[in-house]
Amino acid sequence: MSANRSGDASTAPTAAEVALAADTLTVEELLTKVRGYIEECETELAFQCCQHALDLAPDNVEVVDASAVVATELGLLDEAHELWLRSVELEPNKGHEKYLCLGQLSVGPDALQYYEKAVERMSAEHLAYGSDSNEAKVLARQLSSAYVSMTEIYLTDCCFEADAEAKCELYLEQAIKADATNPEVFQTLASVRLSQQRPEEAKEALERSIAQWIDLDPQDAAYPPYESRIALVKLLLELEQFERAITVLDGLQREDDQSVDMWYLFGWTYYCQGEQIADDMERRKEIWEDARECLLQANKLYHQLEHDDEGILEHTQELLDTLNGVLPPRADEEEDDDVMQQQQQQLNGDDVEEEWEDVASSSDEEGDAMEL
Repeated sequence: MSANRSGDASTAPTAAEVALAADTLTVEELLTKVRGYIEECETELAFQCCQHALDLAPDNVEVVDASAVVATELGLLDEAHELWLRSVELEPNKGHEKYLCLGQLSVGPDALQYYEKAVERMSAEHLAYGSDSNEAKVLARQLSSAYVSMTEIYLTDCCFEADAEAKCELYLEQAIKADATNPEVFQTLASVRLSQQRPEEAKEALERSIAQWIDLDPQDAAYPPYESRIALVKLLLELEQFERAITVLDGLQREDDQSVDMWYLFGWTYYCQGEQIADDMERRKEIWEDARECLLQANKLYHQLEHDDEGILEHTQELLDTLNGVLPPRADEEEDDDVMQQQQQQLNGDDVEEEWEDVASSSDEEGDAMEL
């Protein structure tokens, strides 16, 4: 959620107006304002109200929690971390959200400690609800995802711990037990199986993951987020499941066709597909033409959107160099070359130097004309 996306700026109060009004409100009234501003995506105004509420009631857990949520929305992660710690200090045995958030904002053993506490709290809360209630189902999904997060820590920050593999197996078993319909669980299981050099089991896990959501409406709450599906495509590529990858990428393109990662992965998938064709060179070239189009789009968006993953840019250029070496020139290739040259000059700072050369050349020509 962005900091401020209100549709009608003319009716939204200014920061000064909010500050003036907040001075006359009670803590409860300020919290009501905070909730309203969050719903209207006026996060900065919500944060101002939180600040006033904290001044009035620094030990009010509801105020502290609301302030932590808003700080997180604004990207003030250090401040959010301190607020969640304050919430734990005030009411350590109430609620699980604070521990989940601290887990997300921490790394390594510290993150594990917070997730373990979150799991403990959620497990207790889950028992208080009927197994078929909506509340129980929401908690089950959160509990399952918390176990996934703990698994991922042992795949990354704590991967050199002696019991890392055993912990991954344990947490994934618990994640499946909590919610066997969570696609995130099986996608993470596939990562674990890949790390164990068990590709066939990784493929089975990914298919089980995809089966949980592939037929759902994209607006369904159970539909995986965009970045999760980007990660899924990378796993599918590693397992050479190219057709499946293209199916997922088609959905990503329909959802957002301005994603650098999506176009890059589309191009890479087509490139890998073409590489596998050894007995039909025309078909290979057709697929590689598609790869080139996707990679050119990735390159274009990379510079337009000022993307910061240099690894993607370097690999895109490598693939394009390879493809341009075996494919016939495109009709508008000269124009593409000019654009790519300009982009490279901008990266190197050459465009400024060229502008001065153009000015100097123009001045010389004017001087020659005057002498004539």
